[in-house]
Amino acid sequence: MTLLKRLKGERPIMDGPDPATSILMPILMLFLLILVNAFFAMSEIAIVTLNNNKIARMAEDGDKKARQVVKLTANSSHFLSTIQIGITLAGFLASASASRAFVDRLADLINKIPFVGSSDSWKRVVSGFSLVAI
Repeated sequence: MTLLKRLKGERPIMDGPDPATSILMPILMLFLLILVNAFFAMSEIAIVTLNNNKIARMAEDGDKKARQVVKLTANSSHFLSTIQIGITLAGFLASASASRAFVDRLADLINKIPFVGSSDSWKRVVSGFSLVAI
């Protein structure tokens, strides 16, 4: 917007999406994927630390949910491998969406550091690794 238009009181025209809403969706997506990852990790820990004797006793006493758990843990290797796939997929998608959404912003922050060179590709690599590490 030129100074003349500002002096006339004209409102600036937005060139792109609102920055507040453009960052909100990636943050929500990242939060959702973290919750999915947490759900799978919680399921894995619940099955691994399960007291099999107690569950078997509860199933014999007629507890329907305990019977379902006994069926599930009878072949727990399939269940645990499925959980591991879910954890890996959720983690991969979370890191991919975070790097896609935030790498340019992080590269801009790195660009403001005075001793960093002028190579944009180097800044993107450092930004991507930083996001994955976080």
